Amino acid sequence: MKAGAPEIAAVGIADYHRHLLRLDRASRWSRFAAAVDDRAIDAHCLRLLAARADLTGIVVDGELRGGAEIIPHTTDSLADAAFSIETPWRGRGWGRALMARVVARARELGMSELILDTSDRNEPMLRLIARYGGVALDGGRISGFRIALHGDHAPDQRPAGGMPDALLQGYV
Repeated sequence: MKAGAPEIAAVGIADYHRHLLRLDRASRWSRFAAAVDDRAIDAHCLRLLAARADLTGIVVDGELRGGAEIIPHTTDSLADAAFSIETPWRGRGWGRALMARVVARARELGMSELILDTSDRNEPMLRLIARYGGVALDGGRISGFRIALHGDHAPDQRPAGGMPDALLQGYV
């Protein structure tokens, strides 16, 4: 059975929660930088609700297969951002599409910087962060990075529309 075309859209917490629960052990480690069980995901989603996080995802045939969260800090114009894509759906350019959407959405929300944490082994995320001019905040196995959204170090403006056509070509 052939999957339908992917769509980038704002998503609700229930769909996001189901998506996170479907992540395999390695994907959970990549997303949370720790081994997390279902209860930890439940608690994370409650924190997302409390923080009024902005959730975006890649939806295929009505099912969320990749997601991103923007969690605003309460005292300034910073936000944390995080990404996850279910293993069978990787390698389709969705991380790039989600990053472009998150950067555009964070700008719309008035954020000046995004903070991302990732493992030193998560090469796809490290490449995305570098593409957007991310600056390391620290070093070690898990590192934080800052991406400026305005000014001299901000990445180029990217369209916030649907999935870029280049990603849809050859999609199966």
